[in-house]
Amino acid sequence: MRPDIMNKVAIRTSELLFDQIKQGVDQDGKKYKYSTKPFVRPAGGLRTTKAQQASGDVRFLTAKKSGNMWVYIKGGYKAYREMKGRSGDDDFLQFSGRMLQSMATRVTGNDSAEVYFVDQQAAKQAFWLTVGGAGKSRSLWKFMGLTRANEEKLANYTASLLNEAEIIKIIS
Repeated sequence: MRPDIMNKVAIRTSELLFDQIKQGVDQDGKKYKYSTKPFVRPAGGLRTTKAQQASGDVRFLTAKKSGNMWVYIKGGYKAYREMKGRSGDDDFLQFSGRMLQSMATRVTGNDSAEVYFVDQQAAKQAFWLTVGGAGKSRSLWKFMGLTRANEEKLANYTASLLNEAEIIKIIS
């Protein structure tokens, strides 16, 4: 295939990936959801209300050896997002926006292209989310693959870019 066609296919792939992320579904069509398992994190930069503290949803702890402040969040990462002013039910993979803003495309050959991350830290985050698993539970968020429906959309789009001679060349 021609590099210009591969470039269009790569761009369309990234558009479909962004659509899936906005819909909150992974490559298997499963809905994303944030963890509700309690966890502890450094207390820095977290603002809580007295009502949250009184209800036990948030509890501040001090490490015995270091004296550092930690916060126990009863409602898990979902509650943490809500404390930071973000939705706990949607707005997936966009807490800071840095990872998805780093997503780019490039043609790697006459018949290949890739979606990749320009920022190395974003690439590491994507790896842990899709391959290694996130958090203690090692939950996988398979956001770098297309659903079957989106694969079909991409195949139809690619076919629309090709003429008959190019299709015969690919098939044979």
